Amino acid sequence: RGPRRERQLSRRRALFTGPTAALLVGSRFFPGGRGALAAEKEAEDYAKLTRKLIKNLRATLDAEEQGKSGAKVRRVGADSAEVNKEWIRKYYAGKGKAISGPSYEAVSGALSSLGNFYTKNGPLSRLPAELVDQIREKLSTAEDALDELVGES
Repeated sequence: RGPRRERQLSRRRALFTGPTAALLVGSRFFPGGRGALAAEKEAEDYAKLTRKLIKNLRATLDAEEQGKSGAKVRRVGADSAEVNKEWIRKYYAGKGKAISGPSYEAVSGALSSLGNFYTKNGPLSRLPAELVDQIREKLSTAEDALDELVGES
């Protein structure tokens, strides 16, 4: 080994020992490091967007239950379409960062129920009261789970 090779090895050793190594490893694997902060931020972002989605879905269900005209129900639904698309793009299985857990399961179940109903019955069909109740129950489950998720982080 020549002096140049020794300097290269010394640099590598310095990188993987001492304070630099502690920063690299700690930020990735130990709670309180940058990895934990990123996970906490991601959970907060997920909770914020999911709460917005739930609020919008409830507004659409309210309009449906109040017997508003199909055009008004579609208008309320159209107002929330961007949030729905963003949530699906970011978190729905196979599209980005799918989150696991009760809130995800409940929200994705509600969206699937709505999608299945409209696929089968057409986009202008009225939701039956039983389906509205099932979706509201799923949304409540999701909100409860979000409270626990954000409380943990």
